[in-house]
Amino acid sequence: NREMARGAAGTLEPAAMANLVRCLQWLYGPLCVLIGIVLTASSGWIAGRWLHAPASVDPHLDRAVQLMGLGVALQFPIVFYGSGLAGLQRQLLLNGLNSSLTTLRQVGVFVPLLVVAPTTEVFFAWQAVTGALHSLVLARALWVALPKSGRPRRLDLSVLRKMYRFTASLAVVGLLTFLLTQTDRVLLSRLLPLADFGRYMLAATLAYGINRLAAPINIAVQPRFSELVALDQIERLKSFYHTSNQVVAVAIVPAAVVLAVFASDVLRLWTGSDDIAQMAAPILALLAAGYGINATMTLAWSLQVAYGQTRFGLVQSIVSVLLAVPSIAWGATHYGALGAASVWLLLNLGYFAISMPLIHRRILRGELAAWYLRDVAPITIASLTAAALTAHWLSPLPRNAIGLAQLALASALTLAAGALASGFVRSQIRALWAHAPSPRSRPDYPA
Repeated sequence: NREMARGAAGTLEPAAMANLVRCLQWLYGPLCVLIGIVLTASSGWIAGRWLHAPASVDPHLDRAVQLMGLGVALQFPIVFYGSGLAGLQRQLLLNGLNSSLTTLRQVGVFVPLLVVAPTTEVFFAWQAVTGALHSLVLARALWVALPKSGRPRRLDLSVLRKMYRFTASLAVVGLLTFLLTQTDRVLLSRLLPLADFGRYMLAATLAYGINRLAAPINIAVQPRFSELVALDQIERLKSFYHTSNQVVAVAIVPAAVVLAVFASDVLRLWTGSDDIAQMAAPILALLAAGYGINATMTLAWSLQVAYGQTRFGLVQSIVSVLLAVPSIAWGATHYGALGAASVWLLLNLGYFAISMPLIHRRILRGELAAWYLRDVAPITIASLTAAALTAHWLSPLPRNAIGLAQLALASALTLAAGALASGFVRSQIRALWAHAPSPRSRPDYPA
């Protein structure tokens, strides 16, 4: 993504861009094959030892797990080629292809399930086939999007020696981040009773959706960060950084606040169970707050990547894993699912209070106060105020269509309050208002 963005900015020759893609293909391809082989070879152990599924439950489960492993391995080239298109700032093309192919994978699966057989084996076979198609389509799109004069006739691996430290650091950070976000699920599946683990996963599924709101914005702005850094346009970078952070905060904070404040109501409306809502609501509130805080900081990491500075992120990830794993185990042992969720919130509060000042001492010095006081705080305070007032007025919500409508109203009011607290959003509203045609300027306006 970063290197393609540099090429789009004109600081990387077309031939070098194409050579980089080809070299990384040779590096990435065997890695994906290795992952696929390991996952498929471990299918028997996964099915028997981890899932504890006897053959009588599904005699084809072993084959289904193999196909699932193949589908997982095929996600890596999808991310690789998608990152290249995003770096070339071809987000419209990328989003169109991803939307179409994801719909084919998720919705189209009903066709083979109905026509062939309604089995897990058929389901995961379809996921693997559509995953392969997705990879091929994005690969073709990336090569077409590259400058036409850039495809070299021979492979020059020297480019990998120049960037292997940066690439390796990103890979390790990505792996550690994956471990960090999945550790709670792995540990809790062993430490908690099944019912408690189910409630935790229910809350985690809802809360994790907050991260999905931030991902498209991050993908869109990352290439622009890299381009502005490559062109050394620091003042424009500062302005774009703060604007982008406000957009992320407006998209994320109201959603996180609504999930935290209306946790019991959301769970009751979703599950239809008062007991589940009562027991899982505190977990959802803590996880939603943690994911909300985490999402507001995603662009700071993207900015570090744009500068090619990954050391801090690597150290932070290592320390986080070393702290989080024993803390989650201890919290779950003593306080159950609520203890594990508390660790995730405390970890992100640590990022917010410690990591962000350290990052802004290295990059964009002097912009930390503006990030706290202008980009995040006003939107958070406004969203919390709106959600608390509407909760006092509406909660508890009835478990019917009226309750859904009231939740939608509370969400809209919270979003409006957060958006109006953003200086960037207010400036856009003023600009739209100033350019809106006056009724008197209309030809059919009565004299």
